[in-house]
Amino acid sequence: MRGYYVVSLVSPCDGIPFYSNGIIASYVERFSFRAQFLKSCTAVIGENLLRSSYEVKFASDLLTFGADLIASADAFAKANNLKIPSTPPDDPDSLEGQLHIVAAAGRWCLYWGERGHFLEPYF
Repeated sequence: MRGYYVVSLVSPCDGIPFYSNGIIASYVERFSFRAQFLKSCTAVIGENLLRSSYEVKFASDLLTFGADLIASADAFAKANNLKIPSTPPDDPDSLEGQLHIVAAAGRWCLYWGERGHFLEPYF
């Protein structure tokens, strides 16, 4: 249990995401990213990246996936003359909210992939 309570003190960041269902005594860890949030973002990422978010990825694949998510968010923002917000907007279903979710997912993938971790989807 060493460090268990420390994680709950950390503010959301690239490795401890805004979009998680991990809480104390939860079935997943606080540092997990809930891919279910990406289901509302298919306008930004498309069906292929959404499907890919539910596949096992080793560290190198996770890095590629993270880069693809960020590239999709950047391209969508540019095409629609939007900016990716740095904090979650009030309406997560708005285009800005979807961009924030996708960019946060991409940064999460890069953070953990750079540290040699893999993605194991949980259903």
